[in-house]
Amino acid sequence: EVGMMRPRATVFSFLQQPVLSSTVLKAMSAKRINALAYDLVYDDSGASPFATAMSEIEGASAITLAAELMSNANGGKGILLGGVPGVSPTEVVIVGADVAGTIASRAAIGLGATVKVFDNDISKLRLMEQNLGCSLFTSTLQPNVMRNTFRSADVLIGAMEYINKPHRDRISEDLIRELKQGAILIDLRLAQGGCFETTMEACIPGTPTMYRRYGVLHFCEMSISSRVARTASIALSNIFSSLFMQMANGGGVIGLAQSDRGFSSGFYMYSGKMVNAYVANLFNLPVNDIGLFLPGY
Repeated sequence: EVGMMRPRATVFSFLQQPVLSSTVLKAMSAKRINALAYDLVYDDSGASPFATAMSEIEGASAITLAAELMSNANGGKGILLGGVPGVSPTEVVIVGADVAGTIASRAAIGLGATVKVFDNDISKLRLMEQNLGCSLFTSTLQPNVMRNTFRSADVLIGAMEYINKPHRDRISEDLIRELKQGAILIDLRLAQGGCFETTMEACIPGTPTMYRRYGVLHFCEMSISSRVARTASIALSNIFSSLFMQMANGGGVIGLAQSDRGFSSGFYMYSGKMVNAYVANLFNLPVNDIGLFLPGY
């Protein structure tokens, strides 16, 4: 695909880390490509509108998907997500208290499931409790607490955010062994390298999206939002329409990058030079300050 690009072309896409490689980036650099990742673009509030929209869809989709996978029709345990009076509710464990984790928690609680959320950011956990109610169980990533919780979990969802984070917390394979037979594991962060040690292999293109490990059904799809493509397309179009209008009125891509730092933060390559420290560090490549290439930045 890089070979078919014209020199100095501008590429817009999501940052699919497993697909990128130092070889691809060097080929793009040779053609002096401008590459912008939607999930690196930020608005005035410091949030990423593209990543937020996709995370909302992924969080809601994860719960509906878990309900499908637990049914007899899909080879599951034949239990209803949420339960009914007289039957113990399903237990859903979510690792990550960002947007996807919050939306997934809200959906699962709405169905009557018992929800437990783990994250090392206390402020995010506090905000979730305030928004979703005190019935929500929250905890930091303490191994002993997680081990006891995993033993009774019916569904485990990985929703941690890694982009622009200095380090990543992955759930160890030993903890996955603690899950009971027939449990469902859904990793929403394969595009960022995966949340679990047992899903890292699924980041390799061509790997099956579903497989069993230690009796646990792993669902690993690079972009779960593609299962509801119409909703995802409309959500993205709502953001694109505003962004393209800004480009049209602001001198194109380069003009908007000069005047809007939130937009310019989306570039990880500018004129063939790596300008995003997070992406450059993933592949041990040198990084430059994008301000050096944008007059008046």
